Amino acid sequence: MTSTNYEATAQDCAASLKKYAEIMLAASEMDATAPEDSRDKSIRQTLMRASELVRGSSTLSLENNHISTSIVARALLENLILILWLMLRDSNPKEFEDAGINELARTARINLENGKMHIKNKLTGEDATKAFLNSEKFKNIPKRKSIANYAQEADVMDLYNIFYRLLSLETHGHEVQKNNGNKLQIIEDMQCIGALAKAVGHVGTKWLLHRQQTDNETLRKLLGFDND
Repeated sequence: MTSTNYEATAQDCAASLKKYAEIMLAASEMDATAPEDSRDKSIRQTLMRASELVRGSSTLSLENNHISTSIVARALLENLILILWLMLRDSNPKEFEDAGINELARTARINLENGKMHIKNKLTGEDATKAFLNSEKFKNIPKRKSIANYAQEADVMDLYNIFYRLLSLETHGHEVQKNNGNKLQIIEDMQCIGALAKAVGHVGTKWLLHRQQTDNETLRKLLGFDND
C-alpha cells in the first residue's frame, strides 16, 4: 500500500467510524416504539458509551496507534457482549447496576482492611472502621461476574473465546508481534472497530424499535463472518 493510498484509506475509515459514533449516539436518544421497558435505560447508556469509544478510536487510528485502537476494540466487544446480556431479562440491568456498587464496596473493604482507609462516626468522630467491616454489607459482597460469565449467559461464547481472548493479549501487554504503527494493522483495527460498532448499533436499535433480540446468525453477518 502506497503512502498516498494509505492516507486516503485511513481518512475514509476514520470518517466511517465518526459516522458510526453519530448513529449510535442518535440511537441512544431515540424514542422506543413500545412502552418503556426496564432495560431501555441501560441499553441507551451502552449505546452512548460505545459511541464515545468509537469516536475516540477514529482519532487514535489516524495517529497510527495500534495498541490503543486494539484496547478500544476490546472495550467495544465488551459493550457488545454486555448489551446482548442486558436485554435477556428485565432484571439484568438492576443486577449490573448492583455489580458496580458491589465493586465499589469490595474496593473499600480491601483498603479498610489494609488500613489505607478509615471510617469515622459523623456525629462522634470515633473510628467506625471495625463496625463497617463486620456489617453484613461488607462481609457478604456478592461475587463479581466476569465478561466470560456475561458471554456464556448471552450464548455468545464464540465472541469471547475467539475475539475477546485475542484482543486481551494486546490489552495486557502480551503482543505476539511488536507492530505498533504498522499501517496495514491500523486499517484492520479500524475495520474491526467498525464491524463491532455496526453490531452494537444494530442490537440496540432493534431492541428499542422492535423489542427484538439479535440472533447469533445476524451477529455473524454484522461482524463480517457470513458464510454465504
